[in-house]
Amino acid sequence: GRIAVIENGLDHVGPPPAADGDALVARSRRFAFFGQATPTKGLDVLVRAAMLIDRQAGDLPAPIALDVYGVTAEAFAAMWPQLKAPSWVRFRGRYRPQDCVSIMQGFGWIIIPSVWWENSPVVIQEARAAGTPMIASDIGGMAEKTAGWGIQFRVGDPDALAAAMLGVHDRPDILAEHSARIEKPLDLEGFDRD
Repeated sequence: GRIAVIENGLDHVGPPPAADGDALVARSRRFAFFGQATPTKGLDVLVRAAMLIDRQAGDLPAPIALDVYGVTAEAFAAMWPQLKAPSWVRFRGRYRPQDCVSIMQGFGWIIIPSVWWENSPVVIQEARAAGTPMIASDIGGMAEKTAGWGIQFRVGDPDALAAAMLGVHDRPDILAEHSARIEKPLDLEGFDRD
């Protein structure tokens, strides 16, 4: 009883976006990754999932988009030269950390496909601050921290990730349901109080 664990506070917590009908539909078709091009972050798993989805692109009810933040196309190609991302996967490169939450608010789902047992990734706190649900690997802190408001898929499995993405793509009802379950994370002011 003498030890308490609190999350890291964020200095850029703002109100989540209004969930009107058209904006919700548009966001339900948009996915994003925030991270680095390292083998442990699972970006290759995500691109393999996108390649699987691309084979079905003609059968999709609406367009799909995946933006990759923190990684350039060149950095990805250097790490995984055998993988060719579909044209609807856009590599956005670096971003300012203070802009992360506002960028996330333009997406329906943030994907965290890490293949190692992350403890408490800040990207999860940032997604909560943005009011944007996550699709996360089903291990470690990713599974624990997204329980109830995120969707988990079998770690390292592109087929499972593709199925999870297709299961929520163009489904504003599922997006609204998961967004409503998100509890706002601790901001720095609250961190200082605690």
